[in-house]
Amino acid sequence: MLGRFRDMADRPVLKRAVRREAGGWLLSSDNAAAGGDSAAHGVADVHARVVLRWRHGALPRRVR
Repeated sequence: MLGRFRDMADRPVLKRAVRREAGGWLLSSDNAAAGGDSAAHGVADVHARVVLRWRHGALPRRVR
């Protein structure tokens, strides 16, 4: 999901959505050692859903 943590409203983040809570979403990081998820910053407001599909052997191309 593309969202913004309420305590860092000027910084967009791309994270995995875990569940709805307190009028927003709890977001988790794929790299737990890096931090920067809801455990550190609390609830986030989500602005968009991002989907990446990758087929083995396919070359990346721009999606419109």
